[in-house]
This record gives sequence, structure tokens and C-alpha cells, in this order.
Amino acid sequence: MIEWTSSPPVPPTNATEPRRAVADIQATRVPVSQRLAKALAHPLRMHILVETNKRPMSATEFARHFGSGVTPSKAAQHFRYLQKLGCLEVVE
Repeated sequence: MIEWTSSPPVPPTNATEPRRAVADIQATRVPVSQRLAKALAHPLRMHILVETNKRPMSATEFARHFGSGVTPSKAAQHFRYLQKLGCLEVVE
């Protein structure tokens, strides 16, 4: 089973450098604020980020936990989108 977790911040390399998210260091060229706006544009994605920040979980676990019409496939679609934005990472 694949579990997901919110991407942790990367500690600064020196005292003058601000903290950056893991996704900032990766190949993506989308500014952090734009990625965050896209991630939070859908209420379900906001719930996914909150829950995966508490503990790693699969899309199926999230769908079961959230209930109210969220199917595992719908949750998985949002999980993949958040991963593409650099907001989630796969943990095994």
C-alpha cells in the first residue's frame, strides 16, 4: 500500500537562508504561492493536506476517514495532483 504524507520543510543550510519546502528545491518552476493557491483551491485538497500532516495515509484510508461521497479514486486523483504540486510525497 502506498501512503502519502505532507512534504516536510527543508532546514536552512545557514542562518541567513530562509526555510524552503522540499518542492522548492525540485525541478518545478511554479512559485510556492501559486502552488499553494492551486493546492488549496479545492476544499477536499485542503482536508487531504491537514490529514496527511497528522499521519501518513493512503488515498483509500483518506476516503474511508472522510466519508461523505469521497471515493478512493477521487481521493487518489487529488493525492496525485498534490504530489505534482510538491505538497505531498510518497512514503513506503
